[in-house]
Amino acid sequence: MRFEDLDGDRRADLCARTPEGLRCALSTGEGFGDAFEDPAFRNVNGWGDHDKSGTLRVGDVDGDGDQDLCARGNARHFCWPADRAFAPRIDGPELSDAEGWGAYFCNTSFRLADVKADGRADACSRGSSGVRCLPSLGLSFGEAVAGPAWSDANGWGARKHGSTLRVADDARMTACDPRRETTRA
Repeated sequence: MRFEDLDGDRRADLCARTPEGLRCALSTGEGFGDAFEDPAFRNVNGWGDHDKSGTLRVGDVDGDGDQDLCARGNARHFCWPADRAFAPRIDGPELSDAEGWGAYFCNTSFRLADVKADGRADACSRGSSGVRCLPSLGLSFGEAVAGPAWSDANGWGARKHGSTLRVADDARMTACDPRRETTRA
């Protein structure tokens, strides 16, 4: 379950994954509106496994100011723009189980971060050979950029390191970041 501002109105909207899909309800400020659902996240499609459903992340992938939903499946990550239709789906590059991205600790390392500082969240993850970030191009992703060599061979394969990959979320810093305050004036 996640509270995130999906529609850019600065109110926390609510999303949760159920056996039938991902359900979201937008905040009205006094409660929540009708829930809408994306059936792509159904258990029968493999999303009941924690190594998949546990990768659900939010970030502004397309640069429109709304928080989009992303998750990693067996072969790649997918993103859905934050609107009631969850469409069009953005297929991310292959981060397949066969290439060393399928271990539990690799899945939990999946993060969205604006690495290029261009207003779009890039997809980053740690696989068996190290960290890779895939720059968002809006409705697709560019070629992978190598990150630190935090590979299994360098001792990063231990389960205890799996979920330690973190990013500073620029969107959450808006209220207290003095640089942001001066640009609003």
